[in-house]
Amino acid sequence: MDNKDVPKARRPLPIPGTPPAQRPNTPTSTGALNEPVATSTFYGNSKAPPLPTRSHTIGSSHTTYVAPHQPPPYRPSSATGFREPELVVEEPTPPASSSWKETPTIANSWESNWNIADGWEQSINKAAASPAWQNPPRDTFEHYDPMAFMSTSKSPLDVNITGRDDYEEKNWWDPAVRDMKSRPGPGMIPTMLAEALHNTDHTLFSVLVSSPEIKNPIPSAASVDPSTESQPSASPARNAWATQSSQSASSSVSVPSTSTSAPAPPPPTDSDVRTAVPHPNAYYCPKENGWVILAWKTSGVSPPYAESFKHAPHLPLPDQDHRRRTNSCLENDAWGATNNKTHHFHKYPKAVDAHKLTPPFRMEEWEVTESVKQRRREQGIVDEDVDVENLDPNAIDEINTEEVDKEGRLLDLYICCQCSLYCVASEVIPGIIPRKCIDETVRDKKSNPLVGQTGEVAVASAFETIVRIIENKLWKGENRLLRTDRPQFRLKLGWSPNTKRTLEAMGFTEEVYENHPALRPPPTDLVSSVGRMNRRRLLRAWVEVNAWLADYRRLNANQFKDSLDKKPFPVRIESAREMYQTAIGAHQDQIPRGLLHRDALQSAQFQVQEWHNLGLTPTSFSADLLAFAYYAQVRCDPGRTIEHFTSLSNIVTVMQNYADCPQLLPEILATERSRDRFTAEDVLQAASTLGFGENNVLGVEYNEMDVPEPFLENAWRDCLKRSWRDPLAGAETLRSANDAFRILAEARGSETLRRIWESGKNKVMTPEKAYDTLEVPKDVDEFMLITVYNMRRLTGPQPTGSSVHEKEDLFSHLPVNVTEDSDIYDGLSGYFDDVVEFNGEKRRMEVTLVDLPPVLQIQLQRVQFNRETLQPYKSQAYVKFWETIYMDRFMDNADSEKKSHSKAIQSRLNTVRERLRLLVDGKDVPFLTAIENTATFVNMLGPDADITDEELRTTLTDEQRILRDEIDALRQEASSLKEELEGVWRDNSEIAYELTSVFTHRGSSPSFGHYFFYSRNLPNQPDSWFKYNDSDVTVVPKEEVLADTTGSTANPYLLVFARKGTEVVDTVKRFDPSILVDE
Repeated sequence: MDNKDVPKARRPLPIPGTPPAQRPNTPTSTGALNEPVATSTFYGNSKAPPLPTRSHTIGSSHTTYVAPHQPPPYRPSSATGFREPELVVEEPTPPASSSWKETPTIANSWESNWNIADGWEQSINKAAASPAWQNPPRDTFEHYDPMAFMSTSKSPLDVNITGRDDYEEKNWWDPAVRDMKSRPGPGMIPTMLAEALHNTDHTLFSVLVSSPEIKNPIPSAASVDPSTESQPSASPARNAWATQSSQSASSSVSVPSTSTSAPAPPPPTDSDVRTAVPHPNAYYCPKENGWVILAWKTSGVSPPYAESFKHAPHLPLPDQDHRRRTNSCLENDAWGATNNKTHHFHKYPKAVDAHKLTPPFRMEEWEVTESVKQRRREQGIVDEDVDVENLDPNAIDEINTEEVDKEGRLLDLYICCQCSLYCVASEVIPGIIPRKCIDETVRDKKSNPLVGQTGEVAVASAFETIVRIIENKLWKGENRLLRTDRPQFRLKLGWSPNTKRTLEAMGFTEEVYENHPALRPPPTDLVSSVGRMNRRRLLRAWVEVNAWLADYRRLNANQFKDSLDKKPFPVRIESAREMYQTAIGAHQDQIPRGLLHRDALQSAQFQVQEWHNLGLTPTSFSADLLAFAYYAQVRCDPGRTIEHFTSLSNIVTVMQNYADCPQLLPEILATERSRDRFTAEDVLQAASTLGFGENNVLGVEYNEMDVPEPFLENAWRDCLKRSWRDPLAGAETLRSANDAFRILAEARGSETLRRIWESGKNKVMTPEKAYDTLEVPKDVDEFMLITVYNMRRLTGPQPTGSSVHEKEDLFSHLPVNVTEDSDIYDGLSGYFDDVVEFNGEKRRMEVTLVDLPPVLQIQLQRVQFNRETLQPYKSQAYVKFWETIYMDRFMDNADSEKKSHSKAIQSRLNTVRERLRLLVDGKDVPFLTAIENTATFVNMLGPDADITDEELRTTLTDEQRILRDEIDALRQEASSLKEELEGVWRDNSEIAYELTSVFTHRGSSPSFGHYFFYSRNLPNQPDSWFKYNDSDVTVVPKEEVLADTTGSTANPYLLVFARKGTEVVDTVKRFDPSILVDE
């Protein structure tokens, strides 16, 4: 087979959630791997190792197969080399720890310093094998303020999203509600995160490094002082400067000769070459000639926060308990569905200390000097013996190690608020050679190539010369001065101020030798800290220039197609885009691109800020993703609900101009409007409605900071008065004024103004309401209107005397009547305030609670009596109840004003519901159904029937319309009244009862059926429920216990609650027979 047909081996994508391990960008020496294994050692020990130990008390019947969560990653042989097989002796498995305290803490795993003695590879292997992630402890971050995430929920339009709270979203304007929930703020979906991690026009590459093939390298047994042979290599000595070695450099840097008498240090080892890459999670950007630290992890343990981040003000962190419940938003549940459409990330700048990564990432000496300069300038720390401005990277002993090691480079943190995934990323870490030097070299060589040479080849030749200079120094041990006036040097690289800056960045210094310009290479001995630093700096530069060349040859492959096949390159690069996009959920297979119409996409370019406000990008548009992004922002950033709804409204408005606008989007917009959402434009319009504006009624502009609340209230009341003077549009003006006042109150986040609006919106007497109250037509003259008013005032109903009988009694349970469209509060209200027969008369009976028991039983009376058939029957009506109910409203000492207000609302609500039941259900047959059947029968008779005429058909049609309109109006009023009723008692939540048991009857008749019940696992696992069904006991989710039973014959008939905080229920009681003592 031709070699060109062999598919290129690619490094597999990482699996999010796996422990950090050394990336396959550090292959071992090819030569070492291809060495044959001796025959005598091919099968390992002469004696075969024993079989793995196994308990004799467990049989094969206890063996089960557990499918892997994800298949193991495939690692191509090109990344690891070939190795002959050999028998491996099994090592004993360490015993499983019985408690978390017996395992290393996660803090130790993150914060352990670089192990100089073990080296980079061993440090990585130790981190990968650390068991700290296998049993994560609870987060103890002292500034952590959790948000109360709810259970899995869907929007009214079936968009997969968890954690939404209807009460919070309705009261988004209230700072007290927002403070109680403590949401993490604005977020972004994965596609926008991909843009935030790195410039999308630039490509990040994984760098795979191996030692170069050098002709005549330094002999491995070079004449080196024996004392230096045991010195650590370049990689383990990363922090050697911190030890402040007192040894001096072994080679002189001041002798004006072309060579040095000191023996050359040995060439870099394979480990030195591999660890020239700054970090296992470092990715190279050729456009910047820099590195980006990029890592992701799925873990129930919090990220390694920096100390400065912990003590600095920042947005609240997502609820860690909620996050650890879900491994990944992209994983399917047991039913093959996902709870969330995708991830929702939140950014926390400079939140992670690079020293706490595994392995740690520490700045090199040449990077530390600039950091120390800046820090000393900011803190005003200037030592008289140290010239801060001219601090040299070689002056390592002048650097205070405590000042450097206090905190490392700070990385940005991106946390998904819905699952255990998080990502850390650094800014671009500059390479050795400044980017502007590389850009200038490229411009110079492309503009001035040699005769017969293209500009691209001239550029590559220049950078290959830099690579050769480094290799001659490190691998051939050349310490000679580099003559810059030699013909070959000037032809390939050239001598200019830019070339000088380029080589000086790598440690070369300019000198004059025998009247010739020259460059002296830096010392690279292994004895002094300066030599070791220079050695690492040259290796880093060698890797970066080779990686830059690899990308340059890739982009200009046509210019180098002959040379690519001839010479092997020690540095190879592979694009990391697909890898990190897949890890964060931004890959096009996970979030498709190109679904937005071309014209709509062009329009979206003018709405970039609107899309970014929702944490979304136009190129990744889909209707459900846009809906998810909006709902997620409203959930996590309720304080900016106006901005988010404005962005959604503007985007949908533009998209509706195109024929292929998904129907879901206008539906979402309409649904949100029905929930009293408003845009920034609506706020301006509301101010204008109340008369604000230079040319308006009030003559002043509306400014939230300048207009006090009393002034705004008076402006609203004045607008209400003006509505009376408009006989044609007074009602519309009144409605607009109420809406405008509510909008401005919520936009200001004023609880006072919102309360004024609540209490006054329905108490204002409108002209229409006045005419209806007096029962006069609207066209009545003024004299008659005054006459009717006086008659109504004088002959109106007068208060009558009443008697009150009081009695205090004990109770074992609270009986609640079961009716359609009701909840537990409706049933209790009917019991505590009812109309009964007393001494042959209808009298009102009011019951209040004086003292409450620790356990409260509420019986849902499903057995009812049919007076027509004189038979009992079971009501299957669904009665809604919750995990927690509040009994404050039913107490004897409850607020009397609230009681009076709620009774009035409840009375009207009962009247509306009774009228609705009469129209929909009816005593014998529903009214609407009867009229519809009559109309159908009349239409079947035809126009020739003697008993029918056109007027009858018209009347029947009108009656149907009138009934439908009345039913719709009654339903809307009932919903509004119920919402208003609950709003009266929303702040009264001191007397809380938690649901502990639910007794259920399955069957259509009260005479027979099947009984079972649910019991909550208290007090240890309140989110877990047991189902006791005959002899079967199973664990069920709470959603099953609280489910809507409409259409089912399995309905709760007894609810048991326990007073919150009493802990009188202990569901699971285990008995240990070993405690019995024989007597």
